[in-house]
Amino acid sequence: EDPPRHPCVWRARARAMATQKERRKIAEQMAEEKTRRDRERKEFQERQELEGLKRAFKRLDKKNDGRLDSEELSEELGFLEYKVTKDELNEIIWEIDDDDDNAVDWEEFKTAFYRARDDKTGYEP
Repeated sequence: EDPPRHPCVWRARARAMATQKERRKIAEQMAEEKTRRDRERKEFQERQELEGLKRAFKRLDKKNDGRLDSEELSEELGFLEYKVTKDELNEIIWEIDDDDDNAVDWEEFKTAFYRARDDKTGYEP
């Protein structure tokens, strides 16, 4: 097809192309904005989850020593009316205790939480 000879037709086509180009740019900007908002929402939710986890750990840590031992765990489970034997308590702690000090510190607690939360197999307690 021959290009239009009249300048008005050419300008109209150029305007339509520019508008389409602008629309595409706006759509890209909107997609980038949505991606940014989604990332920020996820980061905010992760921070909220971590703060809640810290509060739970502090609530369990009755001795305020940064560790959960079998006595503290037993007390909390008893408060929740969940009866466990001494052997069961030791097994719970053993499962989470990475440094073998017979207690669960904040990092071990956090690791166990994320491991259980992200488990797709169903094997984590």
